[in-house]
Amino acid sequence: MDFPFQLVNEKYQSPGQNLNKMELFVPMGDFDVEVLKQFCLSKKTRARFDDFYFMVLFDKAENAAFPQTPFTAAYADEELRKYIKAFYTFNSINGYSKLHVYEKNSLESIPEEFEI
Repeated sequence: MDFPFQLVNEKYQSPGQNLNKMELFVPMGDFDVEVLKQFCLSKKTRARFDDFYFMVLFDKAENAAFPQTPFTAAYADEELRKYIKAFYTFNSINGYSKLHVYEKNSLESIPEEFEI
């Protein structure tokens, strides 16, 4: 299945024995939460080799950037948080798999959370 999201950038980190991956995406047009859930499920299925996988969905490609801190998907920079529409976290060690979707953005909206 083709998904309406475009990869902007990706990055790996290897702290100790772990392998962490973060991918930054933007929607191609409006996005549907149900399609986004299926997209995250497809990422979960393919990310099993990673200890941690993070997907961050930004509003526009020019706003997509990695956090200053090591991978946690916890963006401390309020300027960047104004552009985050959703993020997905998968921990293959303990099975944590959650999608957070924001009505407006991660700075101004309470997330709607989905188990994936």
